[in-house]
Amino acid sequence: MGRNACRGFSLLEVLVAFSILVIVLGRLFQVFGGGLRAATLGDRYTRATLIAESKLAALMVDGDAIEGVYTDEQDEFYQSQVTVSAYEDPGAPPAGSLSLQPLTVKVEVSWLDDGMPRSVSLSTMVLSTRQ
Repeated sequence: MGRNACRGFSLLEVLVAFSILVIVLGRLFQVFGGGLRAATLGDRYTRATLIAESKLAALMVDGDAIEGVYTDEQDEFYQSQVTVSAYEDPGAPPAGSLSLQPLTVKVEVSWLDDGMPRSVSLSTMVLSTRQ
């Protein structure tokens, strides 16, 4: 073996290797960052859905829903709006003949996510005693 057989990498080869490493690591960080953003957004949608479900459950337990629009702030992040309205069905018997009134209940939970408005909306029907 001669003197030149054991020499190391040239400066150019080291710079090319570091450049490739930086590009690969940059792409990996983008992938993991996107996954983290998606997981955070999924968590926020899940929390908003739980808030909406709890509002509906509370209304079902209460039993005597009154028509109207009710707003509430859960915390500094989520706002909710509950809309209770009479269910309109042209084929239904006259309203005075029923002891229970069918109502449509819609719960919308909204929040801002990086300046972009997001919301979850759930709706159902309940029977309420006539007021």
